[in-house]
Amino acid sequence: MRHLGSIYAQRYNQRHHRDGPVFRGRYKAILIKAESYLLQLVRYIHLNPVKAGLVADPTQYPWSSHRFYLTDKQCLDWLVTGEVLGHFGTGGRAAVQQYREFMAEGVPQSMARLYDQKVSPAIVGTEGFRVWVKELLRSKGQQDYEIPEPKNRQLRPGFDQALAVCQREFSLALRDLTAVRRGRRNEARDVLIYLSRRECRLPLKRIAQYLRIVAYTSVSMACARVEARAVKSLAFTRKLRKLVEDIHQPTILT
Repeated sequence: MRHLGSIYAQRYNQRHHRDGPVFRGRYKAILIKAESYLLQLVRYIHLNPVKAGLVADPTQYPWSSHRFYLTDKQCLDWLVTGEVLGHFGTGGRAAVQQYREFMAEGVPQSMARLYDQKVSPAIVGTEGFRVWVKELLRSKGQQDYEIPEPKNRQLRPGFDQALAVCQREFSLALRDLTAVRRGRRNEARDVLIYLSRRECRLPLKRIAQYLRIVAYTSVSMACARVEARAVKSLAFTRKLRKLVEDIHQPTILT
């Protein structure tokens, strides 16, 4: 990557009599929790040429692998598509069709903001995943670090917005969203926690205070349950995406 970003860029500029960076910026890698965020990242990358106005359809971009995901046949020896298509079922044409539909939905605003910001996050995943990575780095003697926060904090939705979309979606009052019954999961409550944490970026303890949760670690567990279900259920994933879009609409409280 250093060779590509420096030596190649210098020779490219010399050959084409130009100056300045060839690429957007220096190479940087983001560590992601594959089970929850791999598909979102693949979609973001494959739709970038469309967003940039280079092509009208991602299949038209010659430097993208997107078109090779639209077939259940192995087209290139070095390209592994099974890791992504495997998230849409056992494989074959059905998985390809689900992948096609997934791409057609476009990139959610929350994901676009996450990857478009100038200071990219170092880790993208669940709270448990982030803690696990940090503990692993500490055990290896690496310096601790935090995920860089986006600069546009004032644009984040608040807890009231997350509460409003959940009340509307599940037709429940606040007391129902905070209710906990032994042996039974409160899906609406878990989703509210997920939105408060992932979209509002509220601290664990504050979410626990809002929902009268004794142990704030339960907030992380609720987020993990939502993300695990999203991986298994396409219908639930679509519902979750719709709620994420709704929470960023400025008119949801009117």
